Amino acid sequence: MTAQAVGTKIAEIQAVNSVLLATVRAGDPAGGVVVDTIATPVGLDPNRRWFVKTGTSESVSEVDGCVEDPHITFSVDTQQIFATVRAFNIQSGTLMSVQWYYEGNEVWQDSWTVPQNSADLCIWFDIQPSYLEFKPGNWSVRLFADGFQLEDPMAFAMTESDAMSAG
Repeated sequence: MTAQAVGTKIAEIQAVNSVLLATVRAGDPAGGVVVDTIATPVGLDPNRRWFVKTGTSESVSEVDGCVEDPHITFSVDTQQIFATVRAFNIQSGTLMSVQWYYEGNEVWQDSWTVPQNSADLCIWFDIQPSYLEFKPGNWSVRLFADGFQLEDPMAFAMTESDAMSAG
């Protein structure tokens, strides 16, 4: 019995490690979506949707769709900011949406409908200075699936270009 309990605990830890790895690696290249080749994390019910927010960044890999250099501080001179999420067992027709906030006020929103079922899908939304003015201060982004918020908002800051330090 004890060995079986330990084996179950190890499987749970491996599932958490898979999620942490997904958190570090998830994202999306230009084009919005990449179907990744890794398997569903150990312990995840294949019939249950699961989302892992993967952070904010200035870029995502065009090769594998993974977020590159996630951070929470950006210069107002930044050309594009991505908010990323990795979705497991997502179904076609799922409405993914995003709301961007500056100093607590919504300033931008967008949505995208998942075109096909996927066991493992990286999704990103972005903002650019062509969409809205990047101002110094406190920003946040909320991600939604079918209208339900995915955990707490991801907070980040924008600084003046001369005050920018590595994030």
